[in-house]
Amino acid sequence: MKTKIIALLISSILLTGCASKAAENVVEEKVGYVKVTDIQVNDFDSTITVSGKINPKEDVSVTSKVAGTMKVINVELGQKVVKGQLIAKIDDTIYKSQYSSAKAGFESAQQGLDRMTKFSDETMKSQDVQMAEAVQKSAQTNFDNVEKNYQSMKKLYEQGAIAKSDFDSLETGYNLAKQGLNTASDALKQAIRGNGYNQKSAQIGVEVAKNGYDMATENLNYTNIVAPISGFISMKNTAVGENVNPGTPILQIINVDEMYADAGISEVDIAKITAGQKVRVKIDALNGEVVLGTVANVSPSINEMSKTYPVKIIIPNTDKKLKAGMFAQLEIAIDEHKDSLAIPKEIVFKEGEISYVFIVDKNIAKKQKIETGYSSDDYIEVLSGLTGSEKVVSVGYDALIDGQKVVVKE
Repeated sequence: MKTKIIALLISSILLTGCASKAAENVVEEKVGYVKVTDIQVNDFDSTITVSGKINPKEDVSVTSKVAGTMKVINVELGQKVVKGQLIAKIDDTIYKSQYSSAKAGFESAQQGLDRMTKFSDETMKSQDVQMAEAVQKSAQTNFDNVEKNYQSMKKLYEQGAIAKSDFDSLETGYNLAKQGLNTASDALKQAIRGNGYNQKSAQIGVEVAKNGYDMATENLNYTNIVAPISGFISMKNTAVGENVNPGTPILQIINVDEMYADAGISEVDIAKITAGQKVRVKIDALNGEVVLGTVANVSPSINEMSKTYPVKIIIPNTDKKLKAGMFAQLEIAIDEHKDSLAIPKEIVFKEGEISYVFIVDKNIAKKQKIETGYSSDDYIEVLSGLTGSEKVVSVGYDALIDGQKVVVKE
């Protein structure tokens, strides 16, 4: 009896061992079904994210430079205008009259100066100068004749050929002729000098008249109000028939071909921001649509109220979707890695601080340690651990164990 019991126990132990062995074989032979993906090559960057407000690149208030009654306004709200286009007109009746009067005064003053300065034409000379020239010429002729006779008589007197009393009388006449010539010459110089003074006064008169003419021309031109920039009419502040004064805002024009996003950067990050850096602009009002911009300028001084440094990001707006006042999230790229290895973020798993992925090598799943870098919305940069030629498990990786046989499904 005992022998039978021992035999049964031995059989039971042997059967149990076989069953365990079979179970182990089943585990070893378990196959995983997975999908794989190729490793991509992408560009990655590191960003600083701040909030910003969208504003037009140019926003100009059009004002009047002269006083008057608004006669015509040629534009409506939202209308596109081009630089130099006539957009409004102030009544110019008074300014036309002032212009005509100033023009006539300037032309008259110029003509008077021209008559004084054209000395090559005898008829254009001052009457005083003409008379002084005639007297001087007559005195010169008389002196020349007297001097000629005086010099001849002087030789005779020195030779004793004529009496002293006769020579003294001749010398007195000579001195009188010389004095007359000197007086006539001085008179001519004075006449010319006086005419010069008159020319100077006439020149000043021309300059004054010219200034008045230029001002009248300018004021007349200012009654035509033109667009200082190309853009769209965003506001009308004056109606036809209203009186306006210099500085009165009439219209507002904004240029929305390009927009600015204004933001503030903290002192911790401002050293990382420079002009030319790329910016992803996510517009809240456009359902999170993203447009690309560029850092245009960075303020060198802090805004004392916000304790941030003002930064402007310029954004193209060719489709005119961006509107003034919209808010945006600005991702400013402060560093960029080009042509980096990239895999989907979701397939990376961690054990402690170490990142892993599964790769497939000859139908065997291998747990591969990797080092990651920058990331985007869907992909993460691989700095080390992969060469780029591996097949990385993209579906089914969460049920795998290292070394397990796998079947790759398409």
